[in-house]
Amino acid sequence: MIAIFGSVLLLTYLVLQNSSDEVTYPAAPLEQPNSAPTVYEEKAKENNGANQVANATETQDATQVEKEVSFEDWSGLWELSWEFAEGQWLGPIPMELISDQSGISGDYGLGPIEGVFVNGDFSKAEGKYLNTKTEGELCTSGERGGPFSLTLAKDGSSMEGLWGACGEAATRHWKATRLTSE
Repeated sequence: MIAIFGSVLLLTYLVLQNSSDEVTYPAAPLEQPNSAPTVYEEKAKENNGANQVANATETQDATQVEKEVSFEDWSGLWELSWEFAEGQWLGPIPMELISDQSGISGDYGLGPIEGVFVNGDFSKAEGKYLNTKTEGELCTSGERGGPFSLTLAKDGSSMEGLWGACGEAATRHWKATRLTSE
């Protein structure tokens, strides 16, 4: 038994003598500064590019959902205020409009209003209004009224523009907020 134990010790000693304390690993490949990308890197770039294109398309689609103004968006009951003198606003008064593909017409609270869409753009109308309900100085034409322009907001909830009186250019501001639609 001592002989067997001695042989095992000797064998263990010899094995340990021949092994080194350093552990070696396979050498890692050196990175080449201008080496061609691996297949994995190419796929990652393709997927990232596809994701960027998809994200850009989603963003573009979201912005294109924005509603275009229709001639029908003008019809309804509005609350109108107007600048009478620099910084002095009057109103609000009710304004009721109807519209078709050529323009708008109705009553702006003090009389009739009628206009056409500018160059087929349903967001802009220009025309003439008459004041038939209040007394005051008449224009040389014998009427109270003048030109106007209005621009409808893209969401159809409000409009703003300019008006003039008695042949003067439309330089005074007016604005309206939708109360109801037809």
